[in-house]
Amino acid sequence: MKRLLVIPSVPANVIGGKTALEKKFLDGMRYNRTVWEGPIRVLLRETPVPLTYRYEIDDPSTLPFELALVPQDHHICAIDLEGVDIVLASGDSHDQLHLADL
Repeated sequence: MKRLLVIPSVPANVIGGKTALEKKFLDGMRYNRTVWEGPIRVLLRETPVPLTYRYEIDDPSTLPFELALVPQDHHICAIDLEGVDIVLASGDSHDQLHLADL
């Protein structure tokens, strides 16, 4: 099965040991899980700014996808794409425009 990597422009944060994700993003990823049969990995930048419409998760391993958090200033590179077949990146984020060249 093809492995999907999703790199959205929305951030995440960890507060008090809980991972906080935007509720709308999480709803969309739950839908993606119903239509994508292979493994899904999500790469999110971590922000210190509290999210407005957040859903707090005690244990990220219970999510229907693998979650990878990277620092806010992380430059996504070829290493981040290793082992994936398809990348679904955000089209509204200037710091992801280079992904097509990888």
